[in-house]
Amino acid sequence: MYGGELPQRVFFRVFDDRDMFQVLSVLPDPIPEDRRVDAAVAVAIANYGIINGCFDLDMTDGEIRFRLTQCYKGLEPGEDLIDFALGVTVFTTDKYIGMFHKLGSGKMSPEQFMDRESAR
Repeated sequence: MYGGELPQRVFFRVFDDRDMFQVLSVLPDPIPEDRRVDAAVAVAIANYGIINGCFDLDMTDGEIRFRLTQCYKGLEPGEDLIDFALGVTVFTTDKYIGMFHKLGSGKMSPEQFMDRESAR
């Protein structure tokens, strides 16, 4: 895990014009420039197994975030749907935050990331 407390910034955005909402969780540690290609590989490895949502990597500043977008066209998004989306976001971020931190700090290679992911 990521050293005790789990620092997650979670954002909730609503797109009324498209009947969609989005939950974003921004990881606390930007990836250093010299590790971003490795991080891009790790993001692809993580995303391959994720059913709902995905990780994004901003190659310009190293920010990694988890993004889950939900369409509710023709429906009222109820509390259950919102709670589910928040839960998936927090759970998935928690699952990967330590591995992305290790990768960014040079303590894990993309190959080790893949081995860890395969073992889950």
